[in-house]
Amino acid sequence: MLKITIPEGNLPEKEYIIRTMLVDFLGIEIKTVTDPERFFYTIELPNKKKIRIREQFFSGFWNDTDYLDKSAIPDKVIVVDNPFRTNEQLNLVFGADFFDKSPESTEADIDCGYDIFASAFFMLSRWEENVITEKDEHGRFPDKLSFVVKNDIYKTPIVNTYVEFLWDLLLEAGYNGERKARTFESHITHDVDFFQKFDDFNRFLRISAGNLLSRKSPYLFFQDVFLYLEKLFSGKDPYDTFDFLMDISEQNNLVSTFNILPGFKGEKDVWFDIRSPEVEELLQKIHNRNHKIGFHPSYDAFNNRLQFREELERLSKAKPAESKIDSGRQHFLRFSIPYTWRIWEEAGLKKHMGVGFSSLPGFRTGVCYPYKPFDVLERRTLNIEEYSLHVMEVAVDKHAKKNDMFLRNIMDIIKRIKKYNGNFVLLWHNSNLNDFRWRKRKDIYKKIIKASSGS
Repeated sequence: MLKITIPEGNLPEKEYIIRTMLVDFLGIEIKTVTDPERFFYTIELPNKKKIRIREQFFSGFWNDTDYLDKSAIPDKVIVVDNPFRTNEQLNLVFGADFFDKSPESTEADIDCGYDIFASAFFMLSRWEENVITEKDEHGRFPDKLSFVVKNDIYKTPIVNTYVEFLWDLLLEAGYNGERKARTFESHITHDVDFFQKFDDFNRFLRISAGNLLSRKSPYLFFQDVFLYLEKLFSGKDPYDTFDFLMDISEQNNLVSTFNILPGFKGEKDVWFDIRSPEVEELLQKIHNRNHKIGFHPSYDAFNNRLQFREELERLSKAKPAESKIDSGRQHFLRFSIPYTWRIWEEAGLKKHMGVGFSSLPGFRTGVCYPYKPFDVLERRTLNIEEYSLHVMEVAVDKHAKKNDMFLRNIMDIIKRIKKYNGNFVLLWHNSNLNDFRWRKRKDIYKKIIKASSGS
């Protein structure tokens, strides 16, 4: 057991991040005590060796919640050499470039200025998203305002690097215990925003008119004429890719989760009715093939408890009685910190898989392990797990139109997650496989799923 002495102030926040990193991520048993006289964390090992990590953030505020201010977010990342791994660096949000393995003037055996605890708390709690009030056109936190995006470190799971550094610190001090065993896992998810592209001939006419009059695109017009004729001859709608997606997952010993938007026809941004026999048949097929049904709350449900609950009830009624709904993500990745997490927790759901970038691949939370979030306003650990979203196909496509670049971007993320035996979360919409541009990526999708299987 490790004894952790915590400096006074912001104890809920400090207890949370220490337990998340040491207990949840590393699997090490700890005991925490507080010391009002200290401005640093002390980790005492069973061999009596001590590690000092200087507290470089919370101590700078008079009241515990004063840090929740835009001015508390630094502009630049602090880049320091990793003393344990040659040619590796640590990207810190808070801290000082100071590290001494044999300090003479302190009681500690290792003295470190890297405030990995405050840095990890910043990333996992997402408090920057609470204090930055600017929103994009969908009311979301803009990717471009994220600290990791502005500092071009969004493709690095920086919290995982802190965890490895913490483990190396313990080993350097003579720790001989074991850490939690982990294996690489993948979570293949599909948000079902559209059930069919062409519900009927009138829908085809509306799409065609929009292609010519609104979008002014002869290319899209002729594409959709071809797709409609293809549907007439084959009997299969372009968005009916569910069997294909399940087939590819099964071939790689993976499970797909289909996040269903439980809307009623005529509601905002709803393109199919959860009550229809065709949707009921699909849900039964997903269940029969041992894949999962997830929850995809509609556009306005991310901050509306009543609407959220009503839609969850709709999905619960529509799904097969034996299936269980415990995960999902918000439509359009709309999310408000910490309110949306609270709504998921209050509804009794176990996993949220939606805190990711809407325009980039990478690590919005800085981590590739599932974790329990922290509510920065109520100052408590939430009883739900966040499985951060790392790759959404349309986000990658915004910056990588060429197929080779598109694939390379995604494979790079998978490689980084495998390095830490983490949990890879992929979102690929069922509606993005048969349009002319996307159907060329079916083979790419197969390669991604094969890599996701660990092979």
